[in-house]
Amino acid sequence: MSHMGKQNSPVASRLLYIILCLLLTAFTTPLIASSSAASSSTDKDPTTAEDPHAHHRMMMQNNDNYQKSYSLYSLPPHILKDKNGNDVNLHDFLHEDRPFIISFIFTTCTTICPILTATLSSAQDELLASPIKPVLISISIDPEVDTPDKLTAYAKKFKASEDWVFLTGKLDDIIEVQRSLDVYRGSKLNHEPVTLMKAPGKKWLTLNGFTSASDLVKEYRSYSSNE
Repeated sequence: MSHMGKQNSPVASRLLYIILCLLLTAFTTPLIASSSAASSSTDKDPTTAEDPHAHHRMMMQNNDNYQKSYSLYSLPPHILKDKNGNDVNLHDFLHEDRPFIISFIFTTCTTICPILTATLSSAQDELLASPIKPVLISISIDPEVDTPDKLTAYAKKFKASEDWVFLTGKLDDIIEVQRSLDVYRGSKLNHEPVTLMKAPGKKWLTLNGFTSASDLVKEYRSYSSNE
């Protein structure tokens, strides 16, 4: 009998060990699940990487809030394409008598670009009725997607007049254009709502942020006047 008891003791110990492991698992599993759920809830915060446009949405909450500044810039002499497929030397705008207004957009943008473009669309009649009529220029920062045909459809969507030029081109050239105007932010997802104006003999005017159509007209007329 003593011999049999010695043989069974390892089996009993192993069974006891298994029972303890099962009890420990049953106790810790709900704690782990609760911790994971809390972590998952934190990860879904809209300001995290799950929403790459989170900072844009925050900017949009501050609509009609912009700052203006004056700077000396020079456009590079790159050849871009307009929505009709024609070559356009961006540098030539600096040597024309008409002022021009530049914005940066891309056609698949769902946050900043539609607001900037809609504002310019709403303001275009008054801008073009100004004593000094400007050229309106929208440059795609996603030229690999925004072909002339895409820009044509986009211009039609926003009822762009013939005085409103939409440009695309080589990505490296457009990045250099952005750098020259201090608006390059490394990625199209990081772009900011910026409108720039240039009149002959004057510094560049930068409107950083969202303007209303009436503010845009007011700023342009004040800037382009001879005062």
